[in-house]
Amino acid sequence: MRVPALGVTAGVAALNVISTALPALAQDAPRVEVERMLPILALPQSVQDRVPEDVDLGHLGNVSRESVRFLGEDDIADYWVGRSGNTQVCLIVKISGGNGVSASACASLTDFYRTGLGLGAGESVNGSEGSIEAYLLPADIDPIDLGAARHMKQAWQGRPDAHLLTVRPRVVSNWKGSEVERDNGISFRFTPISSKGR
Repeated sequence: MRVPALGVTAGVAALNVISTALPALAQDAPRVEVERMLPILALPQSVQDRVPEDVDLGHLGNVSRESVRFLGEDDIADYWVGRSGNTQVCLIVKISGGNGVSASACASLTDFYRTGLGLGAGESVNGSEGSIEAYLLPADIDPIDLGAARHMKQAWQGRPDAHLLTVRPRVVSNWKGSEVERDNGISFRFTPISSKGR
C-alpha cells in the first residue's frame, strides 16, 4: 500500500515523494522498545546529528529536533532518523544542492517493527535529476535477507549502526517484496517502493 509522506519542503524544484508502510494488526503489536529497534536513538546527540536549519522538522512530521540522529549520506542526499512524539519514528532526507529539498516518512513503532520505512524522493532542476530510494529497517533485519545485495548503492557513506538501505531507483523495478520470520514468530514484511509512475 502506498501512503503519502508526512511532509515535504522544497525550494525551486519539482519533487516527487512516495513512502511505504503497511498497517500492523493491533493484536499482533509487539512490545519492543524503540532503542532496541533503532539503537542509534539511544546514543547521545552529537553536532553531526543535527539537521541543517533549513530542514523544517515541524512540517516534516513534527519531528523533535533533539531526537534526530544522522544516518549517513550518498551522492544524492543526507539521511536522518528522528522521533515524532512517543509513538512514531521518522526517516528524513535532504537532497544535496542548493534547492532546500527535504522530505520525510513516518510510521508508528508497531508498523515500523512489522514493515520498516521506505521513502522515495526526487527532484528535477534545470534539466538535472536526482532521486533517492531509502529504507530504514529495524536492527534485527539484515538487508541481505531481503534480497537487497545487488540493488544497494555503492556510494553510500553511513554509520554501521544506521540500519539504512539506499538503493538505485532505476534498477529496482524487478525487486520483489519478501518476508523474514523472526525468532519470536512476528514476521517482517518488506515491500519495495514501486518505480512505476515516477
